[in-house]
Amino acid sequence: MKTLTRTFNFASPWGWALAGLALLAFGWLVVVALGGVGFRFDPFNAVQRRADAAETRAATATIDAGARTQEAAGARDTTAKVERTLDQVRRAETIAIDLTTQARAAPDANQDHDPDRRARLRSEYERLCDARPAVCPPDPAPPRDARDR
Repeated sequence: MKTLTRTFNFASPWGWALAGLALLAFGWLVVVALGGVGFRFDPFNAVQRRADAAETRAATATIDAGARTQEAAGARDTTAKVERTLDQVRRAETIAIDLTTQARAAPDANQDHDPDRRARLRSEYERLCDARPAVCPPDPAPPRDARDR
């Protein structure tokens, strides 16, 4: 028994160290026991901060997902519009080539047009240039007779 009292002698350094460890163990057991009955020891409010951070990350992820969905829908929409426009351009070019070929093969292709028809063609040409100025040359060449060439 003397050895035991000598070990737990609070006047010795080992006694104070063991008493401190025993006090820490007791405090830890109290916190664990109180945690079992619903008491939470959170002096720095860490749980609430973690929950707030998780909610913020979830909201940010939801917003990012919505933005990505809109970007993908916009990309699909743009691709469809571009394909539709290119298809229209191809069809228009095909029609123009067919009409040009037919006009060159017409029996009166090399005959001079009457003034009314020339005025009508010039008017239609100007309407086309007004509708689509990029297609028309900025400074059209003056009209001339191409039969001698």
